[in-house]
Amino acid sequence: MSFETPKSPLSDYLSWTTSGRLQLPDFQREYKWEDERIRSLLVTVLRGHPMGALMLLETGSDQVRFKPKPVSGTSVASSTEPKLLLLDGQQRLTSLTQALTGDGVVQHQG
Repeated sequence: MSFETPKSPLSDYLSWTTSGRLQLPDFQREYKWEDERIRSLLVTVLRGHPMGALMLLETGSDQVRFKPKPVSGTSVASSTEPKLLLLDGQQRLTSLTQALTGDGVVQHQG
């Protein structure tokens, strides 16, 4: 097993979450972030500062046996098989996906 640190633009991540290419493993907790954290993250990104690292796991291996679930707020068909699973960074990426795609309304709890 090897680790890589690719640098993909935020637009790629947003495309991947809305298409279902990137999904969550079933053990991830539900999305729950407060308004202030969402606003702070948006300001960070809009100012061009790093939003922190995300940890992804490639699927397609016999060793990856997690049931996938779409990122909250996306409308991904249940039959869509992801290429990547998001292991760390769910709250940040879900907030950005909801804020910067679709109608821009973040469906949060908090």
